[in-house]
Amino acid sequence: TQAWTSFSELETVFAHSGNQNNIARFVKANWKEDWYFGYQCLNGCNPLLIHQISLVPPNLAVTSDMLRP
Repeated sequence: TQAWTSFSELETVFAHSGNQNNIARFVKANWKEDWYFGYQCLNGCNPLLIHQISLVPPNLAVTSDMLRP
């Protein structure tokens, strides 16, 4: 499994999975805004606690194919 090298690769994944979802489009449009960062912190999705992993834990219900760019 290779890591994403750019946000454009992540946008490609998003285009296939979330483009038809109103909430996903809203998040895509606002995720860089300070107010949205604060909203996430206050509502349980604290971006400060998110970190990159180098190995997928064996008990994670996600396959390597799902994480591939």
